[in-house]
Amino acid sequence: MNKPIGISEYELTRALPEELKSALPTIEEIEAELSADLQEENEGEV
Repeated sequence: MNKPIGISEYELTRALPEELKSALPTIEEIEAELSADLQEENEGEV
């Protein structure tokens, strides 16, 4: 096989201790932050 196969999702949270899981942002929080940053960036372009 010459072409790599991509991984669509990786679940690291199963391997993390509970105290680390609660310290990390959720996927939803990350997406919201990135969306806000992109929106701010797009509003700045005129």
